[in-house]
Amino acid sequence: MKSYYPGKKFPSISITGTRCKLRCRHCYGHYLKSMIPAENPEALLSLSHKLKEEGANGFLLSGGFDEAGKLPISRFVPIIPEIEALGLEINCHVGLVDDELASRLRVLDVASIEIVGSQKVINEMYNLRASPSDYIRSAQKLEKNGVRVVPHICAGLNYGLPSRETKALKMIGEGLKPEVLVITSLVPTPGTAVEGVKYEYDSVLRVIKKAVELFPDVEIALGCMRLRSRGKEEFEERAIEMGVSRIAVPSKERGAKIEKCCAI
Repeated sequence: MKSYYPGKKFPSISITGTRCKLRCRHCYGHYLKSMIPAENPEALLSLSHKLKEEGANGFLLSGGFDEAGKLPISRFVPIIPEIEALGLEINCHVGLVDDELASRLRVLDVASIEIVGSQKVINEMYNLRASPSDYIRSAQKLEKNGVRVVPHICAGLNYGLPSRETKALKMIGEGLKPEVLVITSLVPTPGTAVEGVKYEYDSVLRVIKKAVELFPDVEIALGCMRLRSRGKEEFEERAIEMGVSRIAVPSKERGAKIEKCCAI
């Protein structure tokens, strides 16, 4: 069992500041506000040196997406090898990618990408004209270029109702070869369209159970974006019993303590 604590040792950086053109209905850019802004390559490189001096292990590289569900990362790609040469690990939350960008992103250590099985969620929650196959194809393009892809499944995105998570898991099983699979869940975030949604731990456990069943040789992780209401400790215990071997920011330290994100 491994406990992951990103914190100051593995902060989250937004290359778009607080801006996001996609404006997903469960976020509205809310979570970008807590990330460190670095909106041009020079700022990111300077920040990387600062983080290294302060003892960081690496960082999550993310930001707001454009109207096509892509992270505008192209102009940052040339400096990634220089940052990695500092000894910092990068987990990039890439979004959808085309062949050209996937080829350029072969310099990455790790790419995290959500795999979405519900067309309704893509259209109505993400405000996006795409399909489930676009997500798995993006992941396959990255994997083909030698990037270690860590697929994420977010449970309950259909306003707390089943969101075709099993379909997403089967897509991963048929199209990818992950070493780690991360399960997250809908968080009823204040000020968003899901603020009043009631979502229960049992619904997440059903997704975990299916993930463990389909991926017996893959490490299953509980990501940091998940429900944190009363009963979270019992939920974590049940998840571990089912087969989860990594937990980001657990309610109490369990097993090895690692100051990185759970996808690394």
